[in-house]
Amino acid sequence: MASDVEKVIEVLLAVRKAVGDETSSSTTVAFLIIATSPDILSADLFKRLELSTNAASRATSVLLEQHRGGREGLDLVEAVEDPVDRRKRRYHLTAKGEAVWKKVQKALNQDSKS
Repeated sequence: MASDVEKVIEVLLAVRKAVGDETSSSTTVAFLIIATSPDILSADLFKRLELSTNAASRATSVLLEQHRGGREGLDLVEAVEDPVDRRKRRYHLTAKGEAVWKKVQKALNQDSKS
């Protein structure tokens, strides 16, 4: 069990190192869900986050190029209109997000080889 906890800590530290100390745990979890579930619908993402819609939206908006209030975001994730239903949005990693995800995976792989 301790090794599982250590892996979680490694993931959280890898994301924090890649995107900065100000990232909340909810934003980190949103990033990890999107990284492992490309093109996830916003409704499914918000459900998996187990937060209110407002809290999930805040956590996710930080990952976009521009988030609430027009402030600069982290540009790790892009939200795209669903081609079938324009009311829905799908999330996937940007090139910058892919680079962060590779760093997270590398940290995990190094940890498992130790």
